[in-house]
Amino acid sequence: MTYNQQYIRQLDTFDYSLSSNDFDLEHWIEQSGISPLQGGRGGSLKIEILQQPLVLHRYLRGGMMAGVLRDRYLWSGLSRTRPFMEQQVVQHAVRMALPVPEMLGFYVQRQGLFYRAASISRFIQNQGSLAEYIASKALAKKHWKKLGELVKKMHQAKICHVDLNANNILIDENEAFHLIDFDKATIEANGDDWKVSNLNRLKRSLLKIQSLLQQQGKSFNFSELDWSSFNEGYQA
Repeated sequence: MTYNQQYIRQLDTFDYSLSSNDFDLEHWIEQSGISPLQGGRGGSLKIEILQQPLVLHRYLRGGMMAGVLRDRYLWSGLSRTRPFMEQQVVQHAVRMALPVPEMLGFYVQRQGLFYRAASISRFIQNQGSLAEYIASKALAKKHWKKLGELVKKMHQAKICHVDLNANNILIDENEAFHLIDFDKATIEANGDDWKVSNLNRLKRSLLKIQSLLQQQGKSFNFSELDWSSFNEGYQA
């Protein structure tokens, strides 16, 4: 049995044969000089294949383990890797007609007891994340309600987005919302505790960003009234 293996999985509907180079951030940066996208941990890059704008995402650790392992995860089989599990949730979301960028393919490189991974998803043309948007202008009540309705629809699809925060919600040019970053997301069958946790996570992220910007003397257009509008949409 070999302990050094490479796996590439892609959707049959994507008319292009992905290679390991397509999942290499450094390769793309060297070829085009493009810079990583803002937000996250610096592991995402906007690329173009077949004249289609896409997002290349390298899986990077956060928290205390980031300084030790950074992009390495313990191997326990392909079906237990981060991109494999994320793609299962994303495809379920697509089937449920949720506005999420489809994951077109992923790459896993196993080395001994660990693996590294990357994925390629469709790029959503946008005005920025929810956090970026309301840092510059207010979001209308009807849009807060729409966002609440969207999160409710996601919960009705049994999807638990464990990192639902103001940076993982994009607003496109038509003021419509898109949910991104389903790494570690799960499909839950029972209970409501995970739904409450998702909602609390989103509100905490909004309050945290608001506090940080206010300390810098900057505005952030979020209030309890906005959250009430969100809840109104969620409960509808």
